Amino acid sequence: EPGKLEAIGYRGGKEVVRTSVETTGAPVSLELVPDRAQLSGDGRDAMPITVRALDAQGRAVPLADNEVTFAVTGGGRSIGHGNGDPNSHEDEKGATRHLFNG
Repeated sequence: EPGKLEAIGYRGGKEVVRTSVETTGAPVSLELVPDRAQLSGDGRDAMPITVRALDAQGRAVPLADNEVTFAVTGGGRSIGHGNGDPNSHEDEKGATRHLFNG
């Protein structure tokens, strides 16, 4: 059911932590999250980049399984596309891959 769940942690009657999760809408965009700020530039360094599906409010859609097509321009190249799904038999070297859990 759509809504928001919020949890608040207290220690000695004082709030020390707060977090929430909210029902998301349909995925409408992708976000690329690099593992670190820069590459070494030595031609051998590689960087994992997380691809996340976002809804219209910019929230990560946790169950998104959309197919993503990858294309790289410039000096970099793609060396694989894992998604963490133990049941997936998609080609990790191909140009497309389905998201798994967002």
